[in-house]
Amino acid sequence: MNIEFKRLDSLDPNFEKNFSEFEDQFYDILSMSYSIYYGKEYHGDRIKNGKAIIYLGFVENILVAVSYVKRNLRRGGTAVYPEEYRRLGLAKKLVELSLKDFPKQFTILSTNNEHSHKMLALMNKVGFKMATREKEVKEIVENEFSLLSNFRFYNDYFVFDRESEKRETKRYFLTLLYTL
Repeated sequence: MNIEFKRLDSLDPNFEKNFSEFEDQFYDILSMSYSIYYGKEYHGDRIKNGKAIIYLGFVENILVAVSYVKRNLRRGGTAVYPEEYRRLGLAKKLVELSLKDFPKQFTILSTNNEHSHKMLALMNKVGFKMATREKEVKEIVENEFSLLSNFRFYNDYFVFDRESEKRETKRYFLTLLYTL
């Protein structure tokens, strides 16, 4: 099985041209992998405005795995689709590649859906540490901290809720993991 990886930097002057070749597949993989998908515009803004680096995984020259990290050190998303390509280590490899560019990262993940538990386990496996105190979360998220509330322990996780300004919703049972 031929597996290859590619890295695209949104600060590269050729980013738009290079990304356009994979853009539709990139968003399709995210949308098919997440139970809650916020849309192409949401991720596109995060990638372009967040000045992200994108990581792509190919099996037999077919894009099946995607991931990105914003330059503020926050992970944006990681997904593998179709499902038959899962459990090949593609997501792990994408995260490991991102850690070479950004050894210090953080992610905020839901603790109350099936997909999240797989990602929580992966983050733990590659060396991310779970925040266990409100102060720890505040130091890492800085400007976003005012959107967080209701800090508590729940099912072995230190969790909180987050208001979303853009979507005018509230997400519950989130946890923060980091390598900072």
